[in-house]
Amino acid sequence: MREQLYVLDGHSPGPLPFRITMPDGRTRTDPKTFTAAEISAAGYVKAPAQPACDSETQQLAWNAETKKWVVELLPPPPGAHAYTLTRRQLRSAVALAGIPRDAIPNAIEQIDDSLKCDLALIDWEDAPFYKRDHPLFANPQIIEALDLTAEAIDAMWLLAKDLPE
Repeated sequence: MREQLYVLDGHSPGPLPFRITMPDGRTRTDPKTFTAAEISAAGYVKAPAQPACDSETQQLAWNAETKKWVVELLPPPPGAHAYTLTRRQLRSAVALAGIPRDAIPNAIEQIDDSLKCDLALIDWEDAPFYKRDHPLFANPQIIEALDLTAEAIDAMWLLAKDLPE
């Protein structure tokens, strides 16, 4: 059985404090000895029971206006765009995805504009860090040459973030 929670002045529910102040200024200590009349006189109101929720996908929140619990969906985990990868992490994820070592440089070589091609090769070979929104990973020619989708790149990115730096 869950501990009874109480609300004071619309604040979030919580257990009774060790000390409560009575209307005449006296204080009482030890919640085990508080009477219902003393709890009420001190301004505490029993909070409604917490509704059931799936802790994997939901969380409980207190709505101070309605004085009710609200079941909310947990925010989604950060997507691939939230992570910056090291060169090692990215190249390890590429290898784990089964993409041959020379496939990305070969795909970059297919870029029509020679300056863009040179800059992309420099980025691939020399950049110490990569963000998901880097042009290398949004270039349709590269993505098509590697037979990847944006979702596959996101999945590879999320795998890479947990690899050694």
